[in-house]
Amino acid sequence: MALDYSTTPELRDDELLLTHTFDAPPALVFRLWSQAQHMQRWFGPKGFTCTHCEIDFRPGGKWLACIESEQSGPLWMGGVFREIEPDRRIAFSFGDRDPGQNVHPSTEVTVTFTDRGDGTTHQIFHQTGFPTAAFRDRHVVGWTSTLEKAESYLWELADVATPIVFAFAWVPDLARGRVRDVRVRWALEEAGRPYRTHLLEQGEQAGEDYLAVHPFGQVPAYGEADIAIFESGAIVLHIGETSEALMPADAAGRARARTWLLAALNSVEPVVQQYDALDAFYADQEWARLRRPGLEQQARARLAMLADVLGEKDYLEDRFTLGDLMMGSVLGIIGDTELLAEQPRLKAYLARCEARPAFQRAMAAHLADLRPER
Repeated sequence: MALDYSTTPELRDDELLLTHTFDAPPALVFRLWSQAQHMQRWFGPKGFTCTHCEIDFRPGGKWLACIESEQSGPLWMGGVFREIEPDRRIAFSFGDRDPGQNVHPSTEVTVTFTDRGDGTTHQIFHQTGFPTAAFRDRHVVGWTSTLEKAESYLWELADVATPIVFAFAWVPDLARGRVRDVRVRWALEEAGRPYRTHLLEQGEQAGEDYLAVHPFGQVPAYGEADIAIFESGAIVLHIGETSEALMPADAAGRARARTWLLAALNSVEPVVQQYDALDAFYADQEWARLRRPGLEQQARARLAMLADVLGEKDYLEDRFTLGDLMMGSVLGIIGDTELLAEQPRLKAYLARCEARPAFQRAMAAHLADLRPER
């Protein structure tokens, strides 16, 4: 582990600064500091064991920990959380529980987590308030060793937390490239997160084990550590909540992104799905012939509204978000139809979404996982 310890002229004698890039997304690194069951696994220099850890994780909440080694005996320390920005920043006080110990002077710590966009996190550890530079320097070794333990534990945690995407091992040729696990893979690729797949054999989706994962026996489903989710929209939203590649940082931008995701699923997909199903499954049936004109009219009206909102923009808002991911996925259902060709703005929008490298990787992985047509 290469921790960068800085004593540049910009730092005062009472400051300590350690930076490192972790091979894990911010949400996972953030958990190391915010959840007692994780913090207890790494907190304290090498040779020390954290025997007690309590965290009341809220501004004004307190934390308390005890570390000990064969030589030292118990060392109690704690503090108060000053500020919390989920997955971005934690500020807290740090000191001995018993000031008479004079091991950890009363200091202030700020830890920031920056998403590098490739599945890694740049962490900056900044501690201020040391009484002397010598006192600070004695803590460099301790914190460096402690954060090395954090990285080792993070490797274990990342293996458990690597998402699992449930998808089919085989589908008919007509469905290849159109199964909704592509949406989840696309979101994970945009977020720069590795994932594993569990490929369901035919009939497995109706088994008791899988119905405990997805009560309707469909795909995709998603598992991550102690989190289990089904429905593509819910999964994509979950992934996006912890990725700036899919969700803007500001509250207003995040609200708009969520809104467009739900609009794609609730206002556009039902119409285009029905239109596509007429030709795919019911083209030779009389009821479908009678239903088609009304459904075409409804779909044209909905797509025209969407095209008006898009206008000349590249994406629905001022940047690509999970709303575009879901809308692009929905429009892809009718990507080769005259219905979409009538809206050149939407046709170009879909091409723009599908040209994204993350989509290309997701589609390639989906197709590679499918066994050849029987």
